[in-house]
Order: sequence, then structure tokens, then C-alpha cells
Amino acid sequence: MKKALKKVISSVLALSFCFSIPFAANAASVSTEKQAISEKDVLFTVEVKSEEELNEFLAELSAHNKKSQELWEKALAESENMTEDIKNIDKSEMSPMSLETSTAETDVPWGSGGRIKARIGAYVSYDKVNDRFGDVKGFYMYGRDSDTTTDNVDYSHKKIDNYRTLAVNATCLIGVKDAAGTFSYFTYRAYIEFRTDGKGRFYE
Repeated sequence: MKKALKKVISSVLALSFCFSIPFAANAASVSTEKQAISEKDVLFTVEVKSEEELNEFLAELSAHNKKSQELWEKALAESENMTEDIKNIDKSEMSPMSLETSTAETDVPWGSGGRIKARIGAYVSYDKVNDRFGDVKGFYMYGRDSDTTTDNVDYSHKKIDNYRTLAVNATCLIGVKDAAGTFSYFTYRAYIEFRTDGKGRFYE
């Protein structure tokens, strides 16, 4: 197990795969018999058949996380440049506030030929004011093959497009199971945009 862990850590360092998140678990490895991490802490788990496949997966994951971070930074810049304020809507033109939910789902192909699949989803609850986002009440992520949402999700959100779109930056854990049955855990970063028509989109 120690040898497997050293290989995983070496691969991670070689790929410069290092992100700061509230839980330090970029390459924490535990046996299948003694799970130190609960299933509810993990968004999804994939299986790799070789070290080569692991390296390929980590390279794709690193590229994905980088792109998600870039999109989030773009959303931050856009939110700072908004000139309109939802509080300035004429009350006579404002429809009654309602509690709404918007959902986003995706199937992510990983590895050669998209052999490794990740089925994930997320939803956000919020106060809707006309066609715009008011107060955000909660954000949740889940693996679509699971019955529960993921507990260990760290997220931030910003309203863009003059409050008509909610941009969400979220980080959580994903699991990787190797041929020996050993699990390792890595950071997955998601960038999602929700609209007030009930729909949302993962950017992969």
C-alpha cells in the first residue's frame, strides 16, 4: 500500500496537481477495509486499471480544474462590473418573491475514448424576483448513481448577467480505485451556471 501511495503522490507532484481546499486530501489513500472517508464525502469514484491510466486521468482532471478556475475568475470580474442592482427594480413592476430551485446535470467522460464515466448533478435553491436571483438559500451536489447529496462541498457563488445567472464555484472530493483495490482521493473543481428557468449547466 505504501508503494502504491508513493506512486500516486509522485504522479500528482509531477503533474503539479495541487489545489488549496478546506480539507487537505489531494492524495490521501486508505484501504477498502478501513474507510477513513465517508461515502457521503465523495462526489463520485472511478476505477483505473494501471498507473498509466491513473496518470492520464490525473492529467485530464488537472486540466479540467484549471479551466473551471479560469471560468470562475471571469465570473468574478463580470460580477464586479454589473451596473444594475436588483434592489432598484420598481416595486410596482416586481412580481411576488418565490422560493425556486434550478438543477444542472452532466455525464463526464474521462480517459481514453471516454471509458471512465462520471454522472453528477447539482442544484441551488433561491428566492426568485421576477426573472432574477435574490437570496441564495443553499447549494448541493450529488453523484447521480447515489441516493444522497455530497456532504463535503465547499462553494462560492456570484450573480452575473444583471442577476439573471448564478455562477457557482465548488470543490469536493472524488475517489480513484486502482487495480489493487486501494482508494485515493483528489480535488474536483466544478464551475456551474444556473438560470431562473430552473435549468443549469456544468462547464467541462
